[in-house]
Amino acid sequence: MTRTLFFGKAGEKQKHMYQTVLKAQQKSIEALTSVKSGLSAKTLDNIARKHIISQGYPSIPHSLGHGIGIEVHEAPRLSPTSKELIKPGMVFSVEPGIYLSNFGGVRIEDLVVIEKKGPRLLTNSPKELIEVY
Repeated sequence: MTRTLFFGKAGEKQKHMYQTVLKAQQKSIEALTSVKSGLSAKTLDNIARKHIISQGYPSIPHSLGHGIGIEVHEAPRLSPTSKELIKPGMVFSVEPGIYLSNFGGVRIEDLVVIEKKGPRLLTNSPKELIEVY
């Protein structure tokens, strides 16, 4: 699980970055409800990546996520080159991010399990923007 904290008051640019990453993650998780129709890991990655780029930010420099199991990073790989299909029983991270040189970055990461009835978040931490004073 990853959350981004802002020390002090977040500026408009930081808030926009945060909301863009959050929306990218939400869109990806919402798409998981269509797993029954054979959603590919590549398509899931593309949903988040496309949203971030549409908001004027650079592409995610890593994959959207990865499987969680015996190893920390394993299949399925949610990446632009993945050939895997998302299936019930899979547990993986969904972690879009934006990183700007000499400015900062935002990542929001949660774990999801795919059940027969759809996705279930395993992470229960709030996702509102956190400012620490």
